[in-house]
Order: sequence, then structure tokens, then C-alpha cells
Amino acid sequence: MAEIASASACAAKKNAPVQSIARAYLDFAIANQGLWRMLFEHQLALGELVLSWYMQETQQVFAVLFKVLRELDKQHSDAEVQLAAQALMKSVQGIANAKPNPASH
Repeated sequence: MAEIASASACAAKKNAPVQSIARAYLDFAIANQGLWRMLFEHQLALGELVLSWYMQETQQVFAVLFKVLRELDKQHSDAEVQLAAQALMKSVQGIANAKPNPASH
């Protein structure tokens, strides 16, 4: 996740920051398919809590996107921009998860 946050922060400095962040996220998923599947396909046992380090690193990725969206959208509240950032990241995750798994063919 730290790699995604770092790539996202670099991408955010480009001319099309939202698209660049999404592309960096997808590029990471493609280049690290095993890690990607481990991160997003792992199911916690009932009652098991998500590790705090994982939550912190996930928040770093959202923070980069939130900052970019906040700069682009001055009229909506922070809560609305946060919701938009989460929806966008979940959409990109869905796209990355929808790509065919070469091992399954």
C-alpha cells in the first residue's frame, strides 16, 4: 500500500491528477497481481479486526486522492469530497479486480 500511496502522490503532480492516480493504482495491480489478490481477496475471520498498519496505509492512498479532489472541487463539503474519493478508489479497485487472472485461463 505504501507503494500505491507513493505512486499516487507522484501521479497527483501531473496535469491530469485524478486519471494519473487511477492509472498508477491500476499499474500497481497489474505489476503485482499476487499481492493485489492477497490484499483484496483475503477474507477476515468473523470477529477478526483489520490490522492498524493496513488501515493507516490505506488512508494514505485515500488522503492523496482526497487532496486532489478537494483542490478541484471547492463547492462541496469535505464529507462529500471524501465520499467521492472513496467511491472513485473503490471503482478503480473494481476495475482492477475485473481484469482476467492469467492463472485462471
